[in-house]
Amino acid sequence: MWPLDIFYKGYGVYSFVMVYLIPLTIIAVCYSIVLNRLWKAVSPTEETHAPVRLRMLMQKRRITRMILAVIVAFAACWIGTHIMTFWRRLDENFPEANVVALVLQIIAHLLTYFNSCVNPFVYAFMGGNFRKQMARAFPFLAGKKSSTTEGPTGSLIKSKSTQV
Repeated sequence: MWPLDIFYKGYGVYSFVMVYLIPLTIIAVCYSIVLNRLWKAVSPTEETHAPVRLRMLMQKRRITRMILAVIVAFAACWIGTHIMTFWRRLDENFPEANVVALVLQIIAHLLTYFNSCVNPFVYAFMGGNFRKQMARAFPFLAGKKSSTTEGPTGSLIKSKSTQV
């Protein structure tokens, strides 16, 4: 299939660099720039009240954790495929017909597919605004009663509740 065995092995290294290392580096550098600007940015409200400063600090920490989760998810979801590719290409005794190796390859490929849909879940579970909007839209999931009622035109109108 390959004219020389070194090309077969070299293509494994080339794929690892082009499909994993370079994209991971680009993602990490771009998000590092975003985080650097986020943490250096001074909000006008930061100079006033301690509670506001604390809330801003918590938001910055939440965004930092979310970005790190996206980077780690990419790295974790793609590394299995590359480990399997290296193993296959570099080990002449790779167990092609072994059930365990086949299962590991399938799991590694499923993880790469999973990476295509994991980011929205990271944002959903780690983003406070998303959770608040979901609780407002689906109060039965959050265990709260809805404060919206359907108006005469079919639109949702917030109703003010009064305490007696």
